[in-house]
Amino acid sequence: TIYRSSLLFLTCVAILAVDFHVFPRRFAKTETVGCGWMDLGAASFVVAAGMVSPQARHKPGKTHRPFQRIAPVLVMGFLRLITHKGLEYQEHASEYGIHWNFFFTLAFLTLLSASTSSRTPSWIAPVLILVVYQTFLSFFGGQAWIETAPRNCNKGGAGMLCDLFVANREGILGCIGYGALYLMSEWIAYSFFWDEVKPMTLWIVVAALFVTWQLVVMAGVDVSRRTTNAAFCSWVLFVNLLQLVAIYTVVDWAGTSDVPPVLAAVNRHGLLTFVVANLLTGIVNLSINT
Repeated sequence: TIYRSSLLFLTCVAILAVDFHVFPRRFAKTETVGCGWMDLGAASFVVAAGMVSPQARHKPGKTHRPFQRIAPVLVMGFLRLITHKGLEYQEHASEYGIHWNFFFTLAFLTLLSASTSSRTPSWIAPVLILVVYQTFLSFFGGQAWIETAPRNCNKGGAGMLCDLFVANREGILGCIGYGALYLMSEWIAYSFFWDEVKPMTLWIVVAALFVTWQLVVMAGVDVSRRTTNAAFCSWVLFVNLLQLVAIYTVVDWAGTSDVPPVLAAVNRHGLLTFVVANLLTGIVNLSINT
């Protein structure tokens, strides 16, 4: 609860602060490669979602509930798209593409959770997904294409679907990396958090994720938020697990599991908090010259 609510509070601050010059640009989202603070924030929502899925908590999956949850997220996504285009609100195509936004990514992850509700979490599927995806990025020109290709197909018979895909390639292909990140987070929580928690084992997992991240980087793969590549996913997992295990260790030392009511409320109503923060940020940006 402390981990998830802290993530939401930091997000509410960052999405507003980034529009002001006082906000350090090194904390903003990266354009091509590198470790950005706000890149970490977006991906951390995926990790947090995987950590508390029914499968992660050893509970039988209910296929109808995730499908019901897709509707409001999709509505938010389309409302954001319509308002951004209608108000000519500032946006960066390199983030998710021309029409895509993070709400659509959350809808995809909800669908992924529903479609895999009957299986036991495993590390094999996310690792295989990342290996295949990274192979495409590194050896078949995928990384360069995502970063530099034009926003249309430039072919007479290509069609609207081709243009939509190319225009939103960061958001659509990014779902591959985010999907692997979600499944890996689910497996880690299933294996180490929701059953018998052993603090020493948790720190070993953190160390293993750090070594994995460094090995991937040493292999020549730069952290890339735009492609959600293997380096990005291993970095995000390491930082999130480090934070979560540190919180758990402090709470364990304190000998109490009491959580402040405000943090509990924000954790329980995360989507509502996120939506209100986005709306208030938009009002500020439309009201004053940031």
